[in-house]
Amino acid sequence: MNDQDNQISAAALRRHAEERLAAGNPESPASRSERDTRRLFHELEVHQVELEMQNEELRQAQSELESSRDKFAELYDFAPVGYFTFDAQGRISAANLIGAQLLGVERSQLLNRPFTAFIADSAGRETFSRHCLAVLQGQGVQRCEIRLKGKEGSEIHGQLQSVLAETGTAPSSPRSSTARRASNWATSCRERTTIWNVSWRRAPRS
Repeated sequence: MNDQDNQISAAALRRHAEERLAAGNPESPASRSERDTRRLFHELEVHQVELEMQNEELRQAQSELESSRDKFAELYDFAPVGYFTFDAQGRISAANLIGAQLLGVERSQLLNRPFTAFIADSAGRETFSRHCLAVLQGQGVQRCEIRLKGKEGSEIHGQLQSVLAETGTAPSSPRSSTARRASNWATSCRERTTIWNVSWRRAPRS
């Protein structure tokens, strides 16, 4: 065997050794670590894109909610009738622009004031109390007519239509008495009332 044959045999032997090594140990720890790092980096990139997409969806949903809220507020404020929200004690918790104009008071000065302060007579106050009680008892839509104090001592004949709007959930603990749960529920109730100025019905005919 000459030197050339020896060189060919050595090269073949090395090739076979490398093949056997690769077959028995196809991937070194360093190679596996590099592959795992690339896979983790890819997963992080995908997760980041997912978060960005979710964030965009949330921003869009928030924008739609704000638009809907603004539209409702515009309809509420500029409705051609008076809108009020009363708490369980008959105090004003919200009013629109027309409602404030009916009573001749700035809207900001109406909040937390008892609505009975704007009712012209005791009979009307009693009517309103029965009206609110029926609403809070869940008897459906209630209607009544009362005389209201308007601007500069004038009187307005108002037609009220009210419905139960919000109810709170009282604690259901067995330690709470039935009366206490009922009291908690009633305190958290709200009623929404629409008031039409129907003074024209009472106007004397010529």
